[in-house]
Amino acid sequence: MNGWRRLWLALTGLAVIVAVVTGLFQAGTHDDGSWRYTAGMRKDFDNPACRDFATKPFSELKEPEYSDAGGTCYYIYTHRQFLSDRDQPVTMDSYEHYRLVQTWQNIGTLIGIYLVLVAVTSAIVYGIGKTVAWIRAGFRDA
Repeated sequence: MNGWRRLWLALTGLAVIVAVVTGLFQAGTHDDGSWRYTAGMRKDFDNPACRDFATKPFSELKEPEYSDAGGTCYYIYTHRQFLSDRDQPVTMDSYEHYRLVQTWQNIGTLIGIYLVLVAVTSAIVYGIGKTVAWIRAGFRDA
């Protein structure tokens, strides 16, 4: 392997590391307001009147009044509204697990996008290098 290929390989490896670290930090620090939603969920679960919203089949529930601070069962209701299995009872632990899974899916998606960009860029740079080497070899033979 010549020096140019080694340089290409080293820079590609460095770009992969940068892509992974950048993806972890960007997705992990992205504030999508979930901390406010989680605080609202906690207040809903602290309210004994919200137990039915956490346990009853979703079809039996009526949408409660919205409160930014929580405690009106609105956060539990909307969380269950967007779950694939609406009739599954929800707990604070299951909500936190759901948020953790969502966070890691976002991180994985972002890292995946960055790695595809690195691979495409690396392939383009390698292709340009091979083309330049082919052209230079043609001039040496002439």
